[in-house]
Amino acid sequence: MLPWSEFETRWAVRLMAAVLPGLDPADARSALATYRRATDPFAEVGFRAAVWALWLVPLLSTGSTFGGLAPGRADALVQQWYSSRRYLLRQMVTVVKMVACFAHFGPATAPPGAFQGPP
Repeated sequence: MLPWSEFETRWAVRLMAAVLPGLDPADARSALATYRRATDPFAEVGFRAAVWALWLVPLLSTGSTFGGLAPGRADALVQQWYSSRRYLLRQMVTVVKMVACFAHFGPATAPPGAFQGPP
């Protein structure tokens, strides 16, 4: 797997904090490192694709990336994504929130094999 660039990590941390308010950025970075080491390569590709897509999708409606949105607008957009008619969009937000929950609650709360794909 290709290593993540610093900007991809920043994007992921920002998105994780948006879907799980109160998340400590240091915990998010640590959880991302653990996730990337322990996860199935296909799951990592899916998570990475979700980060890219969610970061760029606001360009279609606002002309700005997720990082360029004001905090209130970003929060509102995340809420719109949760209730979107588009299944793929809802699932991408759910994947980011799942990894954010591992960061918030700690890796000890993840069930054994949580980062592994099907056999």
